Formats: sequence, structure tokens, C-alpha cells
Amino acid sequence: MLEEDGTENEALKDENQDVLTSDISHLNSQQDISVITDENGKVLLTRLEEKYLILPMTCEYKITSEYGKRTHPITGEEKLHAGIDLVGEHHTEILTIAEGTVTYAGEQNGYGNCIEIKHNVNGKTIYSFYAHLSKIEVRVGEKVEAGDIIGLEGGAKTDPNPGTSTGHHLHFEIRTASGSGHSIDPRKYIDF
Repeated sequence: MLEEDGTENEALKDENQDVLTSDISHLNSQQDISVITDENGKVLLTRLEEKYLILPMTCEYKITSEYGKRTHPITGEEKLHAGIDLVGEHHTEILTIAEGTVTYAGEQNGYGNCIEIKHNVNGKTIYSFYAHLSKIEVRVGEKVEAGDIIGLEGGAKTDPNPGTSTGHHLHFEIRTASGSGHSIDPRKYIDF
């Protein structure tokens, strides 16, 4: 974790490593998806076969909209909600779920500031997508590792380029190909 002056907090880093190491025993190799939890049961990592995917935020969060058909809260249209909406601390750090390459970093229609990252998970290509960001910390073509900070959560009217949003949150998607229209339920890959 970075301090405000940009230096790494080694004590916190070591503490987190101890938690991850001690809780690997929670993995169940008989399932496609299993998790590593802390002593309170909070999910820290999701394991998909041999590849680890992490949650896109580390703070406490609430899911305010699931993947699937819904009535859009602003337009009133019934249509597919292509991701999961997570409300955590305003401007919390957003992390990439796995190593990969940034394929998009900029502004898009209703998504506002957003990032798309291409990943190879057990020989299969997937894309993670993060929208309604208040800040983008990566560039197209940049290589990222699981847990790298890629931006800050946003979506509030006071944030730059919030997109179509009723308040601050992270809109998170898993896609089978680059671009909108290729989303699948993120719960197939991550245990929220």
C-alpha cells in the first residue's frame, strides 16, 4: 500500500502477505472457483482453477446492482446491466483483477472514465472493465500485475467524467472480447 508521500507501507504489506499465506488452506481444489479469506471471512482472493483473480477493491463494499436484466435507474428502460455495481469508499483505489495489458483507458459514453484490460486466464482470453472512475492511472499498452492500482472509484456528479450514474460506485464487467456487447456474469470468475 502506498502512503501519501508515495512510499510503500512495508508493515502493512508484510501483514497482508501473512494473511494471504495463512489462509491459503481455505482453498477447495474440487471447485472451479474458491476463495482465500481473512480471519473474519472477508474474501481477499478468488481462485479460478490455477489462476488467482483478486477483487477490484479492498475496502468494504456493497453490491447495488447485479449482472442481468434490470430497469435502468435513470432512463427507466429495461435492459441488460452488463456488470456488477460495487459501492465502496468514495475514491477508493481500484485494482486490476489479474495480470494483463491495458486495451483502453479513457472516456466512453455512459461509462465516463473507464479502463479495459486483456487477461489470459488458464489459456482463455477475457477482458475486465472498470467504469465510472474519478481518476485513470494507466495507459493503453501498459502491462499490469494483479493488484496494481489502475484508478480511483468515482461516478459522483462532482467527479470528472462520471458518465451516466446516480452516485459514486465502480461498474465492473468481465467480457469475452474487447468492447461493449461481450459481457458475461462476473460471478463466473470472481466470488464477490
